[in-house]
Amino acid sequence: MFTNSILKDKYAIRREAVFIVLAGLFIGSLAMLNILGLSRLIDLSFNFNGSKVHFRAFVCVLPYPITFR
Repeated sequence: MFTNSILKDKYAIRREAVFIVLAGLFIGSLAMLNILGLSRLIDLSFNFNGSKVHFRAFVCVLPYPITFR
């Protein structure tokens, strides 16, 4: 009876620790990408009907549509 509740508590603590570590890595990587990516531009220009369409974006903007879709 007591061993089941102790194991459940042990797994709950382990799940919370893993969640906090993964959440910290995620938030930290997005923050570092914002800090480092604001100084770099990527040129995504393309040709459309014979005319060149200029499109530049900061590197830090690219992962947000993938992350928060």
